[in-house]
Amino acid sequence: MKSIRSQEAPTNEATTQYFEQLPWRDAFLNSAMLLGGMGPVEPPRTDAGKLFAGVYALYAGLVFLIAVGLVLTPVLHRMMHKFHCKRPVNTVLTSVVAGYLSPH
Repeated sequence: MKSIRSQEAPTNEATTQYFEQLPWRDAFLNSAMLLGGMGPVEPPRTDAGKLFAGVYALYAGLVFLIAVGLVLTPVLHRMMHKFHCKRPVNTVLTSVVAGYLSPH
């Protein structure tokens, strides 16, 4: 995931420079703020720049969610194994149903 995230910033900088005619320092700042989830510092002025900023923000959010999912999946899997009930569910349900149906 680090390689994908490290390639996003230069791509965003180049496209922001092209669409918005910003200096590279401002394009870098916009890229860093979008990747950090803060939003662009200088709002896009052109229609193409607005479209690109919206698509790029959605893409960066999606990559972030996928990365978090990949990191947390093994942890959640281990927790599920740790808290797994020793008694099978069918046995539990059978004993509960049998308790309610048995004459007292």
